[in-house]
Amino acid sequence: MQIVSSAEQAISSIRPGTRIFVQGGAATPLRLLDALYEKKESFHDCELIHIHLEGNIPHGKKDFYKSFRTTSLFVGENVRKSLD
Repeated sequence: MQIVSSAEQAISSIRPGTRIFVQGGAATPLRLLDALYEKKESFHDCELIHIHLEGNIPHGKKDFYKSFRTTSLFVGENVRKSLD
């Protein structure tokens, strides 16, 4: 397993069509999600799978869906807003 030192380094190996599981709850990787949002134009047809993400998550923003689709196994309040 490769050890990475930054969110930017972690997302550098993500390719189009990648399925990404994101840990949720108190362990939601907010910096990693922010890095994905900042570089969203670099990704295409990626899927984020999660159970429940806590905090101010960037994939609640409509322009995030041009690069990512999300599969939420539990819809919390912070995700529910983006489903309208």
